[in-house]
Amino acid sequence: MPSLADVANDIKALLDDIKSNTLATKNNTAQTAANVMILNSTSQAGFSNLANGIAVEIALQHQTNDLLNINNEQNEVIICWLKNVANVLCNIKNNTDKSVALETEIKTTIVHLDKISELLNSEQAMEVLKHNELQKQIEKCCPPLVIEPKPCFDDCKLPKFSDYKPIDTKWTPIKFDDTRK
Repeated sequence: MPSLADVANDIKALLDDIKSNTLATKNNTAQTAANVMILNSTSQAGFSNLANGIAVEIALQHQTNDLLNINNEQNEVIICWLKNVANVLCNIKNNTDKSVALETEIKTTIVHLDKISELLNSEQAMEVLKHNELQKQIEKCCPPLVIEPKPCFDDCKLPKFSDYKPIDTKWTPIKFDDTRK
């Protein structure tokens, strides 16, 4: 049977083991708490960086949308001008087709009448030829007045927009200070 001193020594040894294990648990708990604080600050820095990055992306998207709206307005002006040009060209083509047909008919009639007139009035025909030559010389010296054509259509309304000024997208992430060194 063990003596009372042996039992006391065994109990003392158990208490020492409990004390050292409790100290190790305390140290582990303190280390875990420190790791949780580091993880918390890392997460906060990461979320701040993510929020700032998304804010920059949103600002760039707004700027892109503004530039696309300006481009859309410019495209509408281009389409307006193209419609005006198409209308003018269509009118010119229609008028040209009518004019060509009429001029062909008139030319045929005039050539016919001119031949009849020259046969009937040969002396006067020679005077007309002399007059035409004199008129050419006068026009060579003093050309006739040229009349400026009138505009065919109204100007298209141009969009008003401000000058493009890119936003500042420079930002630096929050640096995490690792205190576990």
